[in-house]
Amino acid sequence: MRWVFAFLSVHTTWQANINAFNLLNNNQAWQTQFDLLEKLLIQSRVGLHSRRKKGIAQFTQDFWKNPEKWLKQPNESWIECRDRLAEKCHGLGLAKTAFALEMCYPNTNESVCLDTHMLQLYGFTDPKEQSKAARYTNYIKMEQHWVEQCQLLNAPAYIARALFWDTKQNKEDSRYWSYVFENTKTTKLGNTQ
Repeated sequence: MRWVFAFLSVHTTWQANINAFNLLNNNQAWQTQFDLLEKLLIQSRVGLHSRRKKGIAQFTQDFWKNPEKWLKQPNESWIECRDRLAEKCHGLGLAKTAFALEMCYPNTNESVCLDTHMLQLYGFTDPKEQSKAARYTNYIKMEQHWVEQCQLLNAPAYIARALFWDTKQNKEDSRYWSYVFENTKTTKLGNTQ
């Protein structure tokens, strides 16, 4: 469900993200009934309903066909893993794919969700002015810098980013949004495990 949370986080507030996630988590029939998924997305008012429906439905089908393909492979770096998975995810770019990996591997992941707040920290305010190749190159440079600085402090990159985000939100810890994972259902409908 962390991947679904990442899909829901694209171009929305953290409050809307939580509301949408709770709706989906409480009615997991959407995993096999994509019309219900669309209804729940609309009901949640999270926005980008068609894009999210397509991305989440495609991800759900692909994930349950072969969950191992969504894990970091032993022969790839975190950046290679992020880039590989970003290619598979309709509606997720580098940042939100990295966000999913951060949530799945909080202590070891070395790809970084460079969302708008992180880009502002680096003074990178209008990425649309650059070519796609230049945006990617700049993303990699900022990501590498963040990871290197975190390594100097012996801090996981995601944990440091979470602290930065919480501070921007005037919060003392991440439970104002991460509590949603405490009661997350993790089995697919119809699965007899």
